[in-house]
Amino acid sequence: IMLLNILEQKRDLILKVLIVLVLLSFLFRYFDLFYNREVKFTNSILINKYNAANPENFSLLFAFLSSFRVLFFVPLIFYFANSINKKKTLFICAFLFLLPFLEAYSRGSRRLVFESLGILTIILLIFNKINFKSFKTLIILISIIIVLFSFSLYVLKSRISDNNTQFYSEIFNSQYNELTPAKEEAIKYIQNNNNILGKAYFSEIHLGQYITHGVFEMDYMISTHPKHMYGKFNFYSFVKFLNKLGISNIPLSSINNPTKRITYITFFGGMFLDFGWFAIPLMFLFGIFQQKLLSSSKHNFILIPLSILFIFSNIFMLIFNFIRTQFLFSFTIYLVFICIVLMVFKRKNSNLFSRTNNFCL
Repeated sequence: IMLLNILEQKRDLILKVLIVLVLLSFLFRYFDLFYNREVKFTNSILINKYNAANPENFSLLFAFLSSFRVLFFVPLIFYFANSINKKKTLFICAFLFLLPFLEAYSRGSRRLVFESLGILTIILLIFNKINFKSFKTLIILISIIIVLFSFSLYVLKSRISDNNTQFYSEIFNSQYNELTPAKEEAIKYIQNNNNILGKAYFSEIHLGQYITHGVFEMDYMISTHPKHMYGKFNFYSFVKFLNKLGISNIPLSSINNPTKRITYITFFGGMFLDFGWFAIPLMFLFGIFQQKLLSSSKHNFILIPLSILFIFSNIFMLIFNFIRTQFLFSFTIYLVFICIVLMVFKRKNSNLFSRTNNFCL
């Protein structure tokens, strides 16, 4: 408790250090991508995705140096939580949310854009920074939605084909379309109307399938009676990291969706895959932990980022498994950051205490 109180007193310094750390991490990340992994804007998205994921291009050093980039959302939380009123600092905190977009564009990753904007929205809602009654706010939201739909369509076409006939044929015959198929009338309308209305209609259907198919895939996965993975599925990012270090040698293909379908199975599907029906009592414990964390975060700003990570993952539990992808990594890196800060301040206070005692003696 004493150390947490010390962090409260040093909040301005912590914010500045974190901003610098995140900026440096992104610098190392983009140096790694564009130099070591040969990601280029002149390449196609498929080539960039291959180069970025190629194990031969992996650098453990740059993986460590760029790890703090996942905390890009934390400075803005600290800014609002501590009622700081400095426009320059606010601009920098907001700018950090744009940094993942460069990688998202070069690799064609919709997830990075979605996570960045999703977490930003939650932060603004929690700190009452969004007024939905404002006409300006509505215009900004509509503009963002249009840009997101356009980017999503661009990514899909880059992955598949610029030819409309081939593009729609592959999309409407993809795996997630099997359990949540679009109506034939809708497919024909989209294929025969290569205009803004047709593209908007397609984007709406695609988004609906993207959001809902995970529940149906979960049901299908459970019906196959898969073998339980005892945490390896949800802790996929840790397994992958331990494989990189040579500590483990678990084939990553063996801890994916056991149905061999490249589809989401929701967070609950992942829990069932790991622990079966024991996932139900584990979810109760998970909820108790979150409640304790949320209550504690009301009294200490240091804990608020962890609560926001949980809120984000909870909102989308029925869509995709955020805990399997980015959550655990962000959670761990943030804890590492807090531990480092605590150790530094604890050492400084210990030295100060020793000097005071020597002076009194």
